[in-house]
Amino acid sequence: MLEIKLRADEDTIEFSVRDNGPGIEPHLLSELLTKPTAGYGLKNVDERIKLMFGAEYGLLIESEAGRGTCMRVVIPKQAMQSGGEGNGGEE
Repeated sequence: MLEIKLRADEDTIEFSVRDNGPGIEPHLLSELLTKPTAGYGLKNVDERIKLMFGAEYGLLIESEAGRGTCMRVVIPKQAMQSGGEGNGGEE
C-alpha cells in the first residue's frame, strides 16, 4: 500500500507518503538525515528546506520495522502562497 496525503493548517503545509513495507531499522533511521552522502539525498533536501524556511521545517521520517514508513515534508504555508521561489515567503 502507498498512501500520499496533503494536509494544511493555519501555518504549515505537510506532504506525506506512507507505505506498509518492511520499515527501516532504527540504526539506519537515525542516520538518514544526519549522515553525509555522495549525492542529493534526504539529508541534503532536509538541509535546504531548513535553510530556506527555518529549523522547524523539513523532513520527518517515522518508521517501524515490519510495519512501514512515513516520510513527511513540512513547509510554511506562506511560502506556497507567495509564489516566489527561494524567498522564504517574502514578496
